[in-house]
Amino acid sequence: MSKDIKQDYLRHAETCLHLAGSMNDRDSRIQLREMAAAWLQLVENEPSSKVGGLDLSPRT
Repeated sequence: MSKDIKQDYLRHAETCLHLAGSMNDRDSRIQLREMAAAWLQLVENEPSSKVGGLDLSPRT
């Protein structure tokens, strides 16, 4: 995975965490934290990995 893609994934995770911190309802915070975790897992794994049943691989 290229460095640029990793940086994009990290930015997506950071955005999710920032939004989670601003949400008033618990369910939204949980979902956004899970989305952030999925983006971070993609940084650790190959981009073709599936997280939570979702394929978050970049589109080509």
